[in-house]
Amino acid sequence: MIPPDLPSWRDKFFYIDPSPLTLGPQTFETYWTWISNVWGHINANAFKNGSFSHAYTCRCTIRGQRLVKSKGIRKTTPKRHPCAASLRINIDQSGTAVLLTHVGEPHSHDLLFMDQRGLNDGLRLIIEHLAPILKSTKAIKDGLLTGPDRHLYALAGAEHVTLGRIRYAAIDTLFPDKTREQRALQDTGSGDDDADAGEDESMHDSNIGDGDQTVVENESVSPSFQLSETFVSSSSTGVIQTDLASAQPTVSLRGIVHGLPSLPPEATGLTAIVIGANGISGHYMLRVLGRNPKRWKRVYCLSRRPPYGSSALPPNAEHISVDFLAQPDEIAAQTTLFFFSYIHPVPNPDRDSWSTAQEVLDTNSAFLSNFLSALPIASIIPRRFLLQTGAKTYGVHLVPTKLPQEESDPRVLLRPDFYYAQEDVLSAFSEKTGCASNVCIPGPITDAVLDAAMNYAYPLAIYAAACAKLGEHMVFPGDTAAWQMSQSRSYALMNAYMEEWAVLAAPTGERFNTCDGSSFTWEGAWPVVAEWYAAQSVGPWDGDQYHVQQTRLNPRSYGANGVMRRKFTMINWAATPEVKRAWTSLAREYKLKPFSTD
Repeated sequence: MIPPDLPSWRDKFFYIDPSPLTLGPQTFETYWTWISNVWGHINANAFKNGSFSHAYTCRCTIRGQRLVKSKGIRKTTPKRHPCAASLRINIDQSGTAVLLTHVGEPHSHDLLFMDQRGLNDGLRLIIEHLAPILKSTKAIKDGLLTGPDRHLYALAGAEHVTLGRIRYAAIDTLFPDKTREQRALQDTGSGDDDADAGEDESMHDSNIGDGDQTVVENESVSPSFQLSETFVSSSSTGVIQTDLASAQPTVSLRGIVHGLPSLPPEATGLTAIVIGANGISGHYMLRVLGRNPKRWKRVYCLSRRPPYGSSALPPNAEHISVDFLAQPDEIAAQTTLFFFSYIHPVPNPDRDSWSTAQEVLDTNSAFLSNFLSALPIASIIPRRFLLQTGAKTYGVHLVPTKLPQEESDPRVLLRPDFYYAQEDVLSAFSEKTGCASNVCIPGPITDAVLDAAMNYAYPLAIYAAACAKLGEHMVFPGDTAAWQMSQSRSYALMNAYMEEWAVLAAPTGERFNTCDGSSFTWEGAWPVVAEWYAAQSVGPWDGDQYHVQQTRLNPRSYGANGVMRRKFTMINWAATPEVKRAWTSLAREYKLKPFSTD
């Protein structure tokens, strides 16, 4: 019942590109039903040539008034989460081509936000199919979340399903002989004691009828405790205000991320501070905190510049401009709450990337130190602070390192390392104030977030696109050992889930390696990236000529120094005239953000 490649198609229908998307009618009909909780139909026009045009707006588009047709009166609706996204669908006279054109602003939220607020028609059909088999809302929910097909259902957003939504979707099957009130009473009294069992059906208005553009949230949940203490999380979780006991989580699934702990339901009305929301980790932490506004009532994004797409921040988030290189009293004057920032000065082109190690240490230590010094000035003593560091903790930038890399490994002191300095600053602050702290240590993180250039996603994409444009092979620059070496990677979204758990439930004082555990090799990844860009992948060959360079340092402290072999460097490749011309042409063709090719 789940069509192939559903997440990709749902994203295509949600994030409609400014350039039109043309589809066949069968493809359109197959996937449109799985995005029906996002787009609401406004009007349709028929033309003399036999073609049709349909207008849609996001179901979060809030109008000042709403017509209640049954009574013929207008009822004012509260303003919830306004979104200016709109969509036009044109169908040609033969009915063989469907053209989707994004005609409004981008969404002011993500797809996850909509999945939390209503079922799409695809999930509704699945529930209707399961209803006569499983016979109760609780059993249907268990089947969706824990059954053998749960991984498929999760692709359609089933992890956000509630008993109330199931009841509404399957009401005629489960209670065919009773009134709506009797059906609700019977179902809520039949052992469905889930926290959302008494959910009001009015929250499903976003899925009733094409013309209704109002999403009504259930606000009947009351916190089971009073907010009393403050947690701070640097790295990507920020500050949390609550008085939580130790949690006993169960395992859950969200999309492709498995084994996530279900956090305690009583954790509601919290405040989080994301320091450095411009970066990859901060961006994904914001997504995680934004997906549960009941738990995270307020999320403050602290950085000098607003996060990319700040107009599309989650409804529970806002940006506060702060320069962490300013003096502590200046920082305290700008905000009352809270850290996670990183900057890498431009290295000398004639030396290696870490020739500025001391400058990196001084700058990034000042970021954290200034922020922590500002907290007492603002009369804030947080209860917990989470700091995200990275694999440079183990000296991976100096290679070769001890394997496996473990949290208890001794520090690598061959060069200054700002991660150690930050941990020391945080440790001193914790000892002085009683603030509990944790450190998460992810491996290399690959992603593409505007202005977050400290990863290889951008240069790799440019390399693949330029090779395809020039008609050249996408040649792997390393040798066979690098091609086949198994490496660890960290998925930024999973890191964010881990850090949310750490702030709410982890033992204080613990350091955690945060890697996704999957095996990554360039032999597996390189051809996939090449295929994305219609380039021809070429790996190492016998007889290839390499520039051989021995590493200056040896973090593992035994054996020979490391040896790097490469055919060319990306910097030298990018400096060639033909590559500059190819990139200029690509940027003009696809309206890409320009940057210097010098």
